[in-house]
Amino acid sequence: MPIGIPHKLVAVLKICRGIETLMIWDRCHDLELQELLSTSALLTPTRLSVFSESFLESRYRFHYPIFRNVTHLDLVCDDDHAWTGEQLSQLSHLTHLSLDIHYGVTSAAQLVENVLRACLPSLCILVIWLELDYFSDEHRCFGDIQAISAGDIDPRAVLACMTLRAGKQAAICCDCDNLLHDWAGGGGERFWKKAEAIVHGRRQCLQ
Repeated sequence: MPIGIPHKLVAVLKICRGIETLMIWDRCHDLELQELLSTSALLTPTRLSVFSESFLESRYRFHYPIFRNVTHLDLVCDDDHAWTGEQLSQLSHLTHLSLDIHYGVTSAAQLVENVLRACLPSLCILVIWLELDYFSDEHRCFGDIQAISAGDIDPRAVLACMTLRAGKQAAICCDCDNLLHDWAGGGGERFWKKAEAIVHGRRQCLQ
């Protein structure tokens, strides 16, 4: 059930037990909500989708209890501190990672390599969401975009964009409303399955 008011959301989360999927898409700065998400030992979902502002500090702190059991993680990143390498390696159960990048990327290929280097080898899927202009052949990163799209940087890395206008370089094109419904209805199951199919197809070609 969507709950748009922070104090109501806090009240609900305080009485919930055994949450498996948690999606909080709100750039709020409600201190009570941030404190709950940063400290509660009762919130240990396996699928989590959040903004960087959801926590007390300006960067993600993956030692918080909420990340303890996460296997599928979707992070909306407003700066490159949102995924700090030494912290990503703390996520021992992580198999699927999605980064929605809301800051300027100098090298998309380097971004992919840095994230994968920071994660444990058990990571199976990495999805990088980029703004539409990155998929233009005039963008400085377009060579990187082509290499990632072809699976040349790493077969686990998949590109995504929230508009169909991104073209074939974006393996996943899904608008915000459809993605929200996918997460609300099943922890992003359709989205993750599509990424898995792409990675599986690449691995089949390598055999």
